[in-house]
Amino acid sequence: MKSGNITLTKSMICTLIAIINGKNSLGLLQQELNASKSWVTRIIEQLEKQGFARKIRRGISLKIELAETPFAISFRNMYLEKPYRKYEEMFLGRNLDVLLSIATGKKSAQTIADMMGVQARIIRPRLRFLANKGLLVKEGRKYGISESQKQVIRFLLDLRNFSTYSGRLLWRFGDESLIKVRSPPKIKGALTGMNRYKDFGVAVNTVAFMCYMGHEKISINHVFLHSLFEIDDARSVSLAVTFYAKNKLYTTKNLRKIHKLAEKYDKSNEVKEIERIFILFKQRKTEKIIESEWLPVIDLKEIKRHFALYEVKNV
Repeated sequence: MKSGNITLTKSMICTLIAIINGKNSLGLLQQELNASKSWVTRIIEQLEKQGFARKIRRGISLKIELAETPFAISFRNMYLEKPYRKYEEMFLGRNLDVLLSIATGKKSAQTIADMMGVQARIIRPRLRFLANKGLLVKEGRKYGISESQKQVIRFLLDLRNFSTYSGRLLWRFGDESLIKVRSPPKIKGALTGMNRYKDFGVAVNTVAFMCYMGHEKISINHVFLHSLFEIDDARSVSLAVTFYAKNKLYTTKNLRKIHKLAEKYDKSNEVKEIERIFILFKQRKTEKIIESEWLPVIDLKEIKRHFALYEVKNV
């Protein structure tokens, strides 16, 4: 299976369920699915390519088994918990894309549509269908997967987070991925995150490289948003605030774009915290230590030092 788009057809899902139920040969699958040998063979090849099934030859016999990928195993667990569900409808076509888009966090219909590259009116019927199946919850304008659907969420996360790229996968949807690698020869796609801070006036030494693979052109807003995946201590928080301030990302126009990206990348809370820290610094509040639920504790002295180092003015 490649680290890209995932497609499950009704035939693939029905065949996968038959394999889980012990139909482990072409003959048994033909009987179960009432299909020809060539049809079953083609579907098995599709499941094998997607990482859901594997063929094992034992002498002259050919056995079809569930693959050992995390998402194939979690699909089996999900099915065995609730075998009465019509998974061939739940995960058919764009239904699966919708569910994958919100597996990591709640999103608006427009954000889901943007991630899928379609108009919002295309996915609204899908959202209604999935909500009627008891899979979705809606909070304000955002849709998410119900917390009661633990096995469904586990399957979707395993499917979405699967990658064959070398390096640490930070985020993935469709043909887009954020990967962190340790050495330049392993760099793929476009550099982003703190590796690109230097292009916008905040030179930072890093021990790893963040790469974006996908169809989008990397803007300054992408660089900032992607860098939030790298925050792990007070220094990185301070650098993110410094980059935010030096490049005036706090303007209404920039913030609108950043918040849209933040929803896509599930970083809305982190962006709000960067905004809050910046405002507290500007107001010169008396507290020196700022605690946050979403970011490491930061000392305003650290921000002051970085602002001076990178010549952030008029703040």
